[in-house]
Amino acid sequence: MIIELEVIATSVQDAVQAQSAGAHRIELVQAIELGGLTPSVGLVRAVKAACGLPLIAMIRNRAGCFEVSAAEFEVMLADVDSLREAGADGFAFGVLNASGTIDFGRARRLVAAAEGRETVFHRAFDSTPDALAALDVCVEVGCTRILTSGHAPSALEGAEKLRNLQSRAAGRIQVLAGGKVRPANAAEIVRRSGVHRLHAGLLTTTERGPELDSQAVKALLASVATGP
Repeated sequence: MIIELEVIATSVQDAVQAQSAGAHRIELVQAIELGGLTPSVGLVRAVKAACGLPLIAMIRNRAGCFEVSAAEFEVMLADVDSLREAGADGFAFGVLNASGTIDFGRARRLVAAAEGRETVFHRAFDSTPDALAALDVCVEVGCTRILTSGHAPSALEGAEKLRNLQSRAAGRIQVLAGGKVRPANAAEIVRRSGVHRLHAGLLTTTERGPELDSQAVKALLASVATGP
C-alpha cells in the first residue's frame, strides 16, 4: 500500500522543505497558533512559485466554532475566488449548522466556487453528531475528501471509526486521517484504520516561529514504508 502524506505548511520555507523531504501535498495556513487560518494571496503565489507540490489552502477567516455568519461566509467565498486565481490547487473548509450537522447549502457553494479544484471538509467534520451520516453529506456536496480523526482526540484513538468511514466511503470520497499523527504512531494508524492517506502537523517551534521539521517528515514516511 502506498501511503500519501499531506503536511501543514505556514511559509515558503516549509513548503520547500516538505517537497524535499518527500511529502505528497501541503495544506497551507497562517496563524497556526489559532488552529490555522486562511493564507494570504501573496503567500499562496510565493509558495506556488517555489514548490511543485499540490497546495490546499485553508479557508477559515477566524478561530472558534464552525457556524459562520452570512458576512463571514461571503468572505470565505471571496477567499476561494482570490486564492484559486493565485494558483491554489484546492481548499479546506468546514461549515456547520447550529445543531453541529454539515451546512449543506454553504458547503455546496464552496465546492462550486472551487471550480473543479480539490475540496476538503476539514476537522469540523469531527464536531458532527453522526460521522457516517456526515460522510454521506460530504459525498453529496461533492467534496474530494474529508479530514478526520475518527471523532476522537487523535487518529490513533479513532482508528476503528476511521476504518468504518473508509468502508462507508467505498471509493466515493477520500478519507484523510489527521489528529496527532506522528512518526511513532503513523504505521499503527494505517494498520488499525486501513486508511492510506495521512495528514500531519509536523511543526517545531523556533526563534523564527513555527517551522516544518523535515526530519520528522522523512521519519514518518520511513515508518509507514516499513510498517509497525
